[in-house]
Amino acid sequence: MYTIRRAQPTDIPVLVKFRERMFQSFVDDFSDYDEMSKVTATYLEKKLEKNEFVAWVGETDEGVIIACSAISFYELPPKPWNLDGKYAYVSSMFTEPDYRGKGLGGKLLQAALDYAREMDITVATLHATESGELLYRFFGFQKTSEMELLLSSNNDGVA
Repeated sequence: MYTIRRAQPTDIPVLVKFRERMFQSFVDDFSDYDEMSKVTATYLEKKLEKNEFVAWVGETDEGVIIACSAISFYELPPKPWNLDGKYAYVSSMFTEPDYRGKGLGGKLLQAALDYAREMDITVATLHATESGELLYRFFGFQKTSEMELLLSSNNDGVA
């Protein structure tokens, strides 16, 4: 049996560890996870307190955290499909390998989406890894036409 609960500041070390492991599962060309983890811990301390980053954990009956999910909020100018311009961004979805395929990720995602609805958010976005795409599609997420440019690179946009 598992319990889903809202994460507390005391859960930050586990959230940081799971976030690091999540990225290690699909990012091949990054090595400074120690620095990322330090910066992430500082970020979470600030954002959890302000409810700008809200997370949930799944834990065993023994109190061992085995999974997490999170949601952040942002705003953009109004669009035809989102007139108030408010968005929720789902992130930090991670489940320990031994506990995958048991519905825990879905429960955590549902908790995040329910909270977004309570906050009157009408659009949720996320980045789906290949392994998570089936879950997100089950919940109704669809691929969009978003693109990304890393501004810190030497890419000047010229082809």
